[in-house]
Amino acid sequence: MKALFPLILIYGLITLTACDRPACSNANPIFDEYPPSAEVYKAALAKELGKREADQLSYWIQKHEKIEGQDYLYCNVQGDDLCAILVLSAADWKKLSSVVEAGAISYRGAELTNLKYQILAEGGKTQFVFMDYENIID
Repeated sequence: MKALFPLILIYGLITLTACDRPACSNANPIFDEYPPSAEVYKAALAKELGKREADQLSYWIQKHEKIEGQDYLYCNVQGDDLCAILVLSAADWKKLSSVVEAGAISYRGAELTNLKYQILAEGGKTQFVFMDYENIID
């Protein structure tokens, strides 16, 4: 049993770090000062995302949350000098049904490749709406 302990410990550490995203930092202090639900945060994020090409951004699943009957998927989004949380809603969660059903717990830290979403900004409100993704790398 003593001989197995180091192997179990190493396996546990590898499992815990396997889905870690790279460290990141922000050039925009809004992402450190406000929560992702604040309109100032969402407007700043929409502006930052608009400055970058899709291939300059990476997304990792953080959590799923249901608020007032509406499902939301929280994703860490990273790019050069960008480290923020993207909160996605969706008209249809069929493509991500396994993530939503699991509450994103088993997918936490998994990378979403080629994530597609719309940025809707109208009436002083900004919303990010999930459209599609290519793959989940867990």
